[in-house]
Amino acid sequence: MEAEPTQGKSHNERQVIRMFQFAGATSPEAAISLSELGLEESWVTNRLGYQEVLHRTDAGLYWVDLSQWNRVQRKGRRQVSWIDILVLLLALALLLAWFLRPRS
Repeated sequence: MEAEPTQGKSHNERQVIRMFQFAGATSPEAAISLSELGLEESWVTNRLGYQEVLHRTDAGLYWVDLSQWNRVQRKGRRQVSWIDILVLLLALALLLAWFLRPRS
């Protein structure tokens, strides 16, 4: 089943992953071409490849590794949590410094 062409349409990572899932391309044996999904190589497919989520076979077909995608998603959530904690601590330190400043 060939998807409608999406030339000029930008997809995010989740959308691309869902497209591969819907097509059943979740193993090397079930790999498909980007054009079958109406996709072409882009920064999203390159990023997913760099993250080792989207794999290209020797025949030039693609498939997604869902377990790796889940690891990437969890890692991203962990990083956000640490950034949130750091910002909160910085805000508390500034607030404390403002309340404890010497007054003339």
